[in-house]
Amino acid sequence: MMFDVWRLREQGWLLPRFRSCMVPPVRAILHVREQRDQDLNRHIRVAELLDPRSRQSLPDFPNLLDVTLVALDETSTTLAGTERLNDPRADREYLYAQSWFLRAVSAVPPPLK
Repeated sequence: MMFDVWRLREQGWLLPRFRSCMVPPVRAILHVREQRDQDLNRHIRVAELLDPRSRQSLPDFPNLLDVTLVALDETSTTLAGTERLNDPRADREYLYAQSWFLRAVSAVPPPLK
């Protein structure tokens, strides 16, 4: 299913509401699946955003790990979880709280050939 997606946090910090007016949403296909996470040594639900044309993962939107459904109605949903970001300068990975607000868009275009 295709959605317009807004991030609600940046590096764990809640973004001010006015920012959603200034930053356009990202249009993407949402995939949610369960997979094994080697770092946590257990299975987790993962939400991933895919480019509608290429069906490749969006590089600017890290996957949402341990995703939970916060709200759902006829046209929108909110997902919460954590995102894993790599800091090459510190040679470390960080887990940050993240939420996505998703508004449903009508149809998914066919993939490029």
